[in-house]
Amino acid sequence: MIQRVRDAISNSGAPAVVKDMINISIDYSLAVEKKSRHKFQEEVVETIATILSDEEEKLVQGIEDIKDAVEKSDLEKLHKLQLSILPRLQRVRKQKHWQRYM
Repeated sequence: MIQRVRDAISNSGAPAVVKDMINISIDYSLAVEKKSRHKFQEEVVETIATILSDEEEKLVQGIEDIKDAVEKSDLEKLHKLQLSILPRLQRVRKQKHWQRYM
């Protein structure tokens, strides 16, 4: 589990100095039971939580941006399809209108 956190931190957008500090102190902070942590260890854990939370927000926003782009693309495709079908639909309607009189 600590390795996963370490990997997530190293892939985050946190400054290199912060990543280095966490990398050095992560084993001595996360591996310690919460009630037994020193104030510095608590600060390390809080920093880790903040970085991971920020990264999660970026991922969620990225997903929302992708969803919006797909929806916009789908709407554009639908609009183009409607524009291409409209003339054919009008022709078919005219043909059917005349067929009633034949």
